[in-house]
Amino acid sequence: FNNEVVKHLVDYIREYLEDLIIDIDDQAIKDDPSKKRIFISYSWANKDIADLIDDDFQKLGYILTRDERDIRYKDSIKEFMQKIGKHDYVIMLISDNYLKSENCMYEVMEVMRDREYKKKILMIILKDEDKKFYKNHENLMIEDPEFNGLKVGAEIYSSSGRIGYTEYWETREADMVNQINRIQTDINKIQPLKELKRIKNISSNIADFLDGLQDWKAVPLQALIETNYAEILNCIE
Repeated sequence: FNNEVVKHLVDYIREYLEDLIIDIDDQAIKDDPSKKRIFISYSWANKDIADLIDDDFQKLGYILTRDERDIRYKDSIKEFMQKIGKHDYVIMLISDNYLKSENCMYEVMEVMRDREYKKKILMIILKDEDKKFYKNHENLMIEDPEFNGLKVGAEIYSSSGRIGYTEYWETREADMVNQINRIQTDINKIQPLKELKRIKNISSNIADFLDGLQDWKAVPLQALIETNYAEILNCIE
């Protein structure tokens, strides 16, 4: 009994101190307006490109918030993604995988909760040719036939492409509904229904998000790298 009491007390103190550190960090940012909080949102399928951008921004004096650095063992992934709204800017690596990833699109939905979310988004629209920035690209092109046909680019500049992503999420929603309907016990439906709610949110808002993306002027990743991300830094500074 004592062990349980002490454990809860220790957990409470730890959570309090973590919240205090976050509050201090947030206050430091408010006191120093030049210190911007930047989140990088990406699909793990594009991790090599995220690593490249992360390294480049560190050289430029910016520490990006990202999952593999800022989520500790047993931390809540969902709570981490919910903190995205507290950041000043979000660099989004928009790829085919990104637009089909529930976690990535959940992050997008968190950003879109802000009425002025368009000011926060710093999108990088990936193309198939950006595979050249993957680690061991040349060896993979020779040794891995699947890598040659790997789809990286996001199809957002054609009506058929945007409709394809919308249909994808509508199908995910319909499939989820059918799966939940097969569950016999109501209490076992609670967690799947929560996931269904997230998918419905994505399905309902993705068309608006895609419309915004195709309407904004984008700069290719190659050009961003060659100019030390000048277009992005102009927005941040």
